[in-house]
Amino acid sequence: MPVNISEVYSVLPSSDRRTFKCDICSSYFSTDKSLDKHRKSHGTERFSCHICQKKFHFMSYLKAHVKCHSDARPHVCQYCGRSYKHLHNLKEHRCSGWQV
Repeated sequence: MPVNISEVYSVLPSSDRRTFKCDICSSYFSTDKSLDKHRKSHGTERFSCHICQKKFHFMSYLKAHVKCHSDARPHVCQYCGRSYKHLHNLKEHRCSGWQV
């Protein structure tokens, strides 16, 4: 069923960078696309982990979660050899080799 955008989005004065307000939780967003994605998080969790049945609103969250069930650690520090399941953990990692 199509949703009338004017009924869903509350718009604040244009001087505010985050002009789009969620009508459910009152969070603000800078674009209507960001708000639209956020609003989906208030709905049904559609994606389920086939290992532990944990549910997620977005497929990308499920894909990241599934890595916790694996022993694979493909992201390796080139300086100290420490490895991580997620790239963002490697990017946050700091070791003596970073000082080079």
